[in-house]
This record gives sequence, C-alpha cells and structure tokens, in this order.
Amino acid sequence: MRPILPVSLLPILAAPGLAQGSWFVPKQLAGIEGPSSTFLPFGVDQPIRHQCLYDPETLPFQGPTQLTGIALRADWSAQTGYDQYPLKQYLVTFVYLSSTRVRSDGVSARFQDNHGPDQTKVISDARIALPAQPPMASGPRPATVLLPFAAPWWFATTPVTPAPRDPLGLVVEIQVNLQPAGMYRLDTPFLCDSGRTSFGRLGPRCVSSRAGRPIALEVNDSLKAGEALTFTVTELPNRAPFGVFLGATDNGTWNGFRIPFDLGVIGGHDCWLNTEMLAIVIGTADDQGIGRLRFDLPSSRSIVGQEMRAQAVAQDISANPLLYVTSLGLRATVCGPLGVARVHSLGTVMATTGQVLRGAGLVMELR
Repeated sequence: MRPILPVSLLPILAAPGLAQGSWFVPKQLAGIEGPSSTFLPFGVDQPIRHQCLYDPETLPFQGPTQLTGIALRADWSAQTGYDQYPLKQYLVTFVYLSSTRVRSDGVSARFQDNHGPDQTKVISDARIALPAQPPMASGPRPATVLLPFAAPWWFATTPVTPAPRDPLGLVVEIQVNLQPAGMYRLDTPFLCDSGRTSFGRLGPRCVSSRAGRPIALEVNDSLKAGEALTFTVTELPNRAPFGVFLGATDNGTWNGFRIPFDLGVIGGHDCWLNTEMLAIVIGTADDQGIGRLRFDLPSSRSIVGQEMRAQAVAQDISANPLLYVTSLGLRATVCGPLGVARVHSLGTVMATTGQVLRGAGLVMELR
C-alpha cells in the first residue's frame, strides 16, 4: 500500500533543494542606499494601488523559494529634508504576489496584465504601522517596515507543479485602502549617474577663431539606455557646420589610424582625433556659436554599463590649414534603470490601469 502524502509537502518533493532565507531586491542594492526615493505608496493621504515588477536579473534566487513576508527600507538622505520620520499608523493594506513572464521593458499599464497565474493575496485587510525612523549618520536604513504574510507563499512553483526552466520575474502589489496624512519616503533604485569625464589630447593651438578658446563638448548628466542624448558644443564659429562622433575606445587603431591621432600631420595644429568615428551626428551652430545635437540611445539593456566616448569637430576656415578644430573627448557610462518597473493609481484600489514608470520600484527585503 502506497502512503498518501499531504499536499503541503508536494512542493518540497517536486523541487528538492528549496532555498529559504532573506534576500534584497533588486539584488544590486543589497547593503547599498538606493540613489532615489519615493513617497509612494505610504506618503499620500489617499488610497493607492501600487505595483512593482522585478525582472529575473534583479532577483537573488531562481526556482522554488518560500517567502513569508517583505520588509521595506525607509529612505535615508540628509539632503532631502526627510532624514527622519515619525510613527505613522494605521494603514489598511492588502498585498498580492505573483511570478511573471512580463519584463519591465514591456510592463503594461493594466495591473492584471502583469500578474502571473499564481497571483496570491498574501496580506488581507491588515492594519499596518510604519515605525518611526530616527536620524542616522549614513545609510542605508535597516528594512523595518514589516509586511508579514498570512501564510507562506512559494515563488516559481505551485503545490503540484515544479518550477519552470525559464527565469521568472516577481510582481509585488501593495493596495492601501486607508492611510493618514504624513510624509514617509521609501528607498528606490530609479536614478543613475553616468560619471562624465574628459579624456584625450588637445594642444594650445587647437582653438576656435571665434574666441581663441577650444570648442567644448557637454552632454546630459545621465546617459540612459532608451533615451535621447543632447550634445551641446560651445565656442563654435557663428553658423559653422559641426559634428559629434561616438566611439567605444580611446586607444588602439581605427581605419589604420592609431588613436589618439595627431591631426597636425595633415594641418590640424595641436588638434587630435581622440576616439573612433563609429557614428556621427551633424548640425549647424547658431549665431551665438552654440550647437545642439540629439542622439537616441537604443533601449537594449545590453548597453547598460558600457562606456561611451564622444568628441566634437567643427569647420573653422580661419583656424588652421586643415580648416577644422576638435574638442577634448568626453567619456560617460551608459546607465539605465535596473530591471524594475512601477504601475500606480491614486484615489482608489479598484483602478484597473495606472501610470507606468520604468526603473522605479521599491527596495525590499524578501523573507
């Protein structure tokens, strides 16, 4: 006679080696203060439906994992004016979890479209207190905003189905039916810093005839994948044609030239080619000697973290025999939101659609 096993044991038998513990998502911010913050969902005095989607690459686990609760990190920042928070109580809260095959790049404004078939209500009509957050010398804060589940929930499996082989993302949806007024900001991963630096060579004779100074190249503070860059070039001759070219390196060879290449050998005294010309955008300066050009970065996540190099070149018939001058190179890292997205709607938890913001979410500890 074969023994009959309880249904509650089936996940364990279907997927041996299940992980249990405590993990931060996005995993890239474990122990690191997020670069931004949000007053959603707990800093408003009205109901809110707030959904966060995390791509598989941001999760510290894959395969069947038991979760018993989540804990959120209050934001730490001495510069926002919100470096401490009083106790805030009570918030009437519901929480839903699911695995998902939807990715943050394709997140839907329809809440239900983002959930997977294992959507589960893990917290129902709970009265949540947000603990006071004292001033701190540095961040990040500990994750002390506790949302314990009514019962354990299994990521990437059901009681009778083993985890699929394809990586799955995670959806965490918090619905707040009622909350008092009062600011309470949470840690988020939204902003990115591209770390712009100048590089290359530029001699004293490589100057614009307009002002006797080198032409100068600037770009947005953040170079985000999928967004437009605006290059600004100054000190150009009035109405002069100019261009900005992009490269991937500032050394090596390109088309037989050794980079950096001294343009003085062809008449461009003290001007240098500091990077390759893999792509170029061109335009015309205005009457003040300022030129602006737009370049659209691809939305592919594969370019996030890659260093991009740029250099400006302008026609200047009075500058040198080459009739062109160049700028120093500008190096920056292509950043972009982590694989996280947020959908939210204020005023009612019954909303079916909300506002989408890619790269925004909550830094949370899964337990």
